[in-house]
Amino acid sequence: QLKKAFETGGSYVLSDDLKINSGFSSNLTIVEGTDVNLDLNGKTLTIEIATNSNGYVDKVTSKSFYAAIVNKGNLSISNGTLNMYSSWTYDGIVNEGTLTISSDTNLVNNTPAIKGLVGHLITNLGGQVTYSGNAEAASTSGIVTYGGSVTMDDGSITALGTDSSGIDV
Repeated sequence: QLKKAFETGGSYVLSDDLKINSGFSSNLTIVEGTDVNLDLNGKTLTIEIATNSNGYVDKVTSKSFYAAIVNKGNLSISNGTLNMYSSWTYDGIVNEGTLTISSDTNLVNNTPAIKGLVGHLITNLGGQVTYSGNAEAASTSGIVTYGGSVTMDDGSITALGTDSSGIDV
């Protein structure tokens, strides 16, 4: 049901903690013109991306990203924890659309540090990000933006890695 909500739009309320594990070989993608409201309902959604997952090549930087979520539409996340993990470096959310993270939302990335490779909780590729949540990145940076806009209304970003930053513009 979660994947269908991402493909067709609408609202999705998490009823229990949910883990999408390494058997899930692709990212969740929201296409342009699609609106998705993800209410975590006080629960935790964990997305573990396999190292063989499909890469996403963006049109802004021509780089390949491995991401848990690719947003080209309108995505709102509220009321819980989104935990993103990989045994390899990857980005949590790659955004080309409109992304809203509410104040009652926690983003977590526990991906281990790999020398010379970097990922981000949110990579904004010319989209609009409105951020009010709390984030913790074990070895990655918080938000990086290549154009577009990032508005931080409230919240916090903790980047724990030695080469990490909270926001990179």
